[in-house]
Amino acid sequence: MCGIGEKYKDYPYLYYQSFDEDEKSMIYRKAVCVNKCPSNKDDEIKCLLTSFSSECPKTGTLNPSVRWFGECVLINPQMTMTPKQLEGKAYIDRNHDKIFSFFMDFINNSV
Repeated sequence: MCGIGEKYKDYPYLYYQSFDEDEKSMIYRKAVCVNKCPSNKDDEIKCLLTSFSSECPKTGTLNPSVRWFGECVLINPQMTMTPKQLEGKAYIDRNHDKIFSFFMDFINNSV
């Protein structure tokens, strides 16, 4: 969805806001589309809210990341994340291909 269609064209990157959710599927649901991937915790970014995300990530709390195929991928998460957050990131890593496939099916069949 990010970067596709008139509403999302200026927000091409998927940014995961929270990795420490007890229900791991909420990590995907709280993700937002952003105008750029933050390179440090103090970057200013713009985002589009989703039905599950009530606010955009705040400057000063951002996870440093780089662009990778339409997503913001964390830079050196072991240095900045708690054990619970690392567990959430591992969940994303294990399930990434399944979720990406779902989004591509949605895009190809629904837009």
